[in-house]
Amino acid sequence: MSSNLSLSEQLSQLGAYLDVLSTLMYYDSLSQKVNTVVCTLGILLNLFHFSVLCRKELRSTALFTLLAVLCICDVFLLSLTLREQLQKILKPKTSDEFCYGYDSLVQTMTSLLSNYLKTCAVCIGSAVLIAMGFVQVICSYFPQGSWTASFSKTSTSAVDCTLTITLSTAVYQFIHFLFNNSIALKSAETACEGVANLSAITENQYIIESNLEYPRVLFVIKSLDTVFAMIEPTLHIGSILFLIKSWKVNNGRVSSNIIKSDNRK
Repeated sequence: MSSNLSLSEQLSQLGAYLDVLSTLMYYDSLSQKVNTVVCTLGILLNLFHFSVLCRKELRSTALFTLLAVLCICDVFLLSLTLREQLQKILKPKTSDEFCYGYDSLVQTMTSLLSNYLKTCAVCIGSAVLIAMGFVQVICSYFPQGSWTASFSKTSTSAVDCTLTITLSTAVYQFIHFLFNNSIALKSAETACEGVANLSAITENQYIIESNLEYPRVLFVIKSLDTVFAMIEPTLHIGSILFLIKSWKVNNGRVSSNIIKSDNRK
């Protein structure tokens, strides 16, 4: 806030800022309730999906491992999100300890760790989904190939694939969070909302902020993120198109065989 402004103008700007913050708090509270319902339904649906996968006839394929990992990632992500939403809902709107958006050092570090784990779960799930599509394409186009034989039965191939994806994602996201995020101490100039009595605050308050100390590293990380963001949908769409084409070819073969058998009769 500029010191060239009069006191009344500064108070007016502060009042406008607090009004905007109050509106954001209202919609944040509303989104928390919606997210709680969505996360609960998502967890139940994934548990049902996992129970279907655990049937004996499905456990005999390597695709079971990939689908099971996908379900576990979804349940893990939704559980962490549900925990955060419930904490925010049950937390009183006014506090005598922390301003809105700020927390203790331990809780802020816990939130950062939770964000890291959620990002890992999303990336692992997406990579496993791409791997699953790749396996389906290979099995469709090369039904007699060695890879198809390997993935058609329980083997270490799916486990090795999952472990490689998990370790690679964990390392990359750790580097990403290490250079891209920082824990900042609240400054005295920052406005405080959601506190009933400002004079009662005795603890230091922290918040997660973007780290701008390593511009070259951040440039490399953002470039890689952009590349991944472009490659991921391309691979998804490519897998879907290949599977649709394979399905049409197989249907054509089946129809041709039926016609030939009818002609022989």
